Amino acid sequence: MSAAASQSAPRPPSFPALVAAAKGRHPIELLADLRDEQSAGAQRLAGEAGAVPLFTPALQQGEGLALPHPLDAEWRFCAETARSLVRQAVAATRPGDKILLLGVPIVILAAVESTADRRFCVACEDNIIGVGLAARLGDDPRFQDRVAVNCAAAIVDPPWYPPVFAGLLGLAATACSLDAAIFVGTPPLGVRPTSEMERQELLATAGRLGLTLVEQASEALTYRTPAFEAAAMQAAGLHLWLPTWRRGDLLVFRRAEIRVGPPLPPAPPAFELTLHGVRLRLLAQPAPGLDRIAPLVNGEVFPSVSTRTPGRARANLWTSGNRAFSCPPAATLAALQLLAAEHDLWPKGLDPARTEAQDSTPIDPIHLVAELARIAARDLAHSVALIGGSSWDRAANDARFLNGSAATFRRTLAGAAG
Repeated sequence: MSAAASQSAPRPPSFPALVAAAKGRHPIELLADLRDEQSAGAQRLAGEAGAVPLFTPALQQGEGLALPHPLDAEWRFCAETARSLVRQAVAATRPGDKILLLGVPIVILAAVESTADRRFCVACEDNIIGVGLAARLGDDPRFQDRVAVNCAAAIVDPPWYPPVFAGLLGLAATACSLDAAIFVGTPPLGVRPTSEMERQELLATAGRLGLTLVEQASEALTYRTPAFEAAAMQAAGLHLWLPTWRRGDLLVFRRAEIRVGPPLPPAPPAFELTLHGVRLRLLAQPAPGLDRIAPLVNGEVFPSVSTRTPGRARANLWTSGNRAFSCPPAATLAALQLLAAEHDLWPKGLDPARTEAQDSTPIDPIHLVAELARIAARDLAHSVALIGGSSWDRAANDARFLNGSAATFRRTLAGAAG
């Protein structure tokens, strides 16, 4: 439902009610519609959305985990949704069966807390979130199987973008045996104009994977609003408390045939520094002519979470608070490494001498270190103000290359620049 609906249609009594009736459209878009409409009712709802709350309770991001990062498109389930998914997967399997948990950190935590007599195969990225989950799994014998084959069920919640979605669904299907139940989180049909077409493409992809749809439940999944989305809402002028506004549909498939799925699109090489659970990620993407770190927008926080937003692709440095910058990547990489060294964090695959990274750029990275430290401090303070200081693991500190090594990062950067 558009906020600029005809005057004959009854207007929702509040902005949260408008969001609930919009079938997945983003609150930032709804607020923009209201501002374009001149009626008293629209202006009343816009005023409600823009009012700064006197008190904001803590918005939990995930027990024992660092903050989610916008480049991962990671929206984490609410606890009850995660527990429900575990119960459904357990009901679809037998004692001793293996259940794949793919890209669902809160479901993994729910499985740890459960008493289910199942084996759980955890598949997650090699990043600070994977580190946090590994610590929570400990020596629980139910989680010792790392081989994702012959699973009797799977739970997967891919990012809501078709190529990645199809790739992760393919991974889940390949890991499962015949007649396995695969529980998939999908975007609701109102989330964007192309949603119905994308749903049909998803079902066609599932068919090519040998999957048969056996059940679907609209808006059955509830997500926590991540810190980066709360920051984007505030930057767009939306201050209303919307901790669990996002819903997803649940599709359940059965694996009827053995077929090979499409490959997962390669993720870009990156370097990520985590300080106090706040994450700064640098992409191997050039920014020609820059000798400094420049924010994409005034105030640094990008006022959208959509990858389709114009101008977003110019950023090669993102924080978990949705701050977006263009920067000289080679010098910024060296500066991030120096900042990691100051905190005694030696990233995976990093040469402690750091000479290769520093020698590759004419820009002295030393003056960038202080600016990066200030960006991290601003992101930390802003996240505390937005979602509460106890809503994520502030003991999480880490530095590492993602999706490859230091050499992969430099090769990719050199290729992109050339």
